[in-house]
Amino acid sequence: MVRPELLKLLEMEDFHWPENAEAIILRGLADQALENRSLAVQLTSGAVTDSIARQLVRLAREDGDHDLRCDALGALGDALQNFVFDDTGGLGGLSDDGEEWLDGELQTIFRDPTTPEPVRVAALCAASRSTKEWIDDELRRAYQTGDERWMVAALDGMSYREDFDAQVLAALDHDSPSVRVAAIDACAVAQVEASLPRLIRFARDETLDPMQRVAAVAALGLFDTPEIEAVLEQLRRDPNVEIADVAAVALQELEITRSMAHEEDE
Repeated sequence: MVRPELLKLLEMEDFHWPENAEAIILRGLADQALENRSLAVQLTSGAVTDSIARQLVRLAREDGDHDLRCDALGALGDALQNFVFDDTGGLGGLSDDGEEWLDGELQTIFRDPTTPEPVRVAALCAASRSTKEWIDDELRRAYQTGDERWMVAALDGMSYREDFDAQVLAALDHDSPSVRVAAIDACAVAQVEASLPRLIRFARDETLDPMQRVAAVAALGLFDTPEIEAVLEQLRRDPNVEIADVAAVALQELEITRSMAHEEDE
């Protein structure tokens, strides 16, 4: 049975959570029912304290459901990213000591050969959100394996690191559609401006694989330039309904980005 207190938190912004929100989440993470553990993990996105991080690590190491283990690692990656950007969320975020401890735990999970491969992949992605240098070599090794799952994970991680622009750009020419889509996403997240001519070409190419074209259109929404806005306005009238819809959403993303920048300037 789903815990009603978890559902109540899910309906609220974390900054409006009650004082016992952390205790509610911790109980959910330790619940016998997979449904409650999953819901509690969902709630931790952007709201991870040191205590919650320890419970998430326990799930990542031990839970019988591999999908939940990966979800727990995803939440820990969000926590590291929020730590880097000093976004503490409604519960206060990780402490300096908590971040150091978590980095060590992620290394252990990733480097343990008995850890299931999907969980190791998730640990690599989570660790890439930190500022620790060890992860850079691991991302390079993961990409060089030639295995699509590891290559996609590596590109995702590279998008949050410095000095990987050349690698991400080169991946746009890979034979695998999945790797190319991951490279498109990485170019957008990392704001690789050198990728823009190719992203525009991909977005306009009606013969391109639909998955890649959609990814390219969505990626353009993260680049705030007059040229990109004009391209998206054109694509908003594309005869392909899916492309037109994605372009409309991308234009909305541009407006949100500009509004946030304006607020920061004030």
